[in-house]
Amino acid sequence: AGDVHCYPTSPHDEHTYDYLMKVGTGMRPVIISEYGIGTNFNVIHEARMFEQYGADPDLCDYKWVREQSEGLKRDFSKFGFDRVYPFPETMLIESQRLGARQRTLGFNLIRANPQIAGFSMTGLLDHGMCGEGLWSYWRRWKPEMFDAISDGFSPLRFCLMTWQTNAYSGREFRVKASLATEDALRPGRYSASFRIVRDCVTVWSKDTEIVIPESMPLAVPVFDERITLDVPTGKYTLLANLNNGGSPTGEKLDFYITDTSYLNAQGTSVRVWGVNEKAAAFMTCRGVNVLPFSGETDLPVIVGNPEDHGDDAKWNSLRTAAENGHKTVFMQSRLFLDHPELTAKTGFADFRCVYTQDFLYHKEYVPMPHPIFDGLRPGMMDLDYVSTVFPHETIETEASPEPICSGFVTGSIWVEGSYRSSYSIAEWKTGRGSVILSMPYVLENIGDNPIADILLINTVKYINR
Repeated sequence: AGDVHCYPTSPHDEHTYDYLMKVGTGMRPVIISEYGIGTNFNVIHEARMFEQYGADPDLCDYKWVREQSEGLKRDFSKFGFDRVYPFPETMLIESQRLGARQRTLGFNLIRANPQIAGFSMTGLLDHGMCGEGLWSYWRRWKPEMFDAISDGFSPLRFCLMTWQTNAYSGREFRVKASLATEDALRPGRYSASFRIVRDCVTVWSKDTEIVIPESMPLAVPVFDERITLDVPTGKYTLLANLNNGGSPTGEKLDFYITDTSYLNAQGTSVRVWGVNEKAAAFMTCRGVNVLPFSGETDLPVIVGNPEDHGDDAKWNSLRTAAENGHKTVFMQSRLFLDHPELTAKTGFADFRCVYTQDFLYHKEYVPMPHPIFDGLRPGMMDLDYVSTVFPHETIETEASPEPICSGFVTGSIWVEGSYRSSYSIAEWKTGRGSVILSMPYVLENIGDNPIADILLINTVKYINR
């Protein structure tokens, strides 16, 4: 037997999915002693509960959540969150609701693995003044969490998975199903059916047989295959049904499919500096006139992570282009994370590019209504919707740029005071033009993540306005 203490990066990638579904293979059974993806700590609810019970304002825990609560309410308008959510509380509740989905996805991976003989979930409640729990600090179930946990620990349950979690329409993606059974089904053969539906229309179906061997493992594989669906953009549901012998839970999994065939930026032009060849070729295929940047000041510029980042003449030209009315967008956080001295060369504001780890404790991002996010789902970023585009770097500044996408974290062990709001995409006006800093992993995921494709073309169109 072995003890697995597992806190992989969030959002999970396919490697993490496979690790959780296969850990212990060829060994004796293992126990997952710690694993989970939490929510943000609902500091406003926690502070109000102290008020409701008439607690001493000088209590340590009360002061801790009150300070974070006041900070978030103070920053709610500055970072543009009020353009999306009516109240800070609404935003925190949405984080908790999305957290219930992450718990379900975790169960789908862990319960699919017949070598995992036990699972100690992180954690029961927000006892550590953070968002790791199923309950709040005041022992209240988080939204949708009870159903997620009841379903997840059911002795007989389907374990469903797709990769990508946001697949391309018209391209292959992976669909996998297993059946977890803790002595629930007797050895034998069972008929099962699977469907993918949207708006009551079935777009894919599969009928198969599940075999429970005499050894009665904790989970049996059902199928693991790649399929292609040429369907419109939307949220789809993978449904499973055991046709005889038992009544499992875990019978549905929502996921996304995105059609990018419409993407077109015909008539636009950009210069690129340090942008990878794949991204440049993608823009060209979508109608963009892509030209190299050698110091010209005639067009908007997309900056990636150029090897010649120390070229002062090019930095001067970028500033001149902005002064003359063009937009420059920096689209790879590594440039400023690896070379913080370059922030001074932008010439528009003091800022820092800051990395913070996202795993059990993670940031939430809220895109604003903005042309860069045209065609994408509104509201807080669902980890599974944006997947590998989700950035771990943020922009910190004392300036007040125009927020395009902002992030926040409460109850964090990584930031001073446990609370911080920051920018993920922001625009600084400079002369007659502007400079945009963009942290999402767009250029790194072109052609592999539909959200990256959409964000890049939207950005090109925006900076050509």
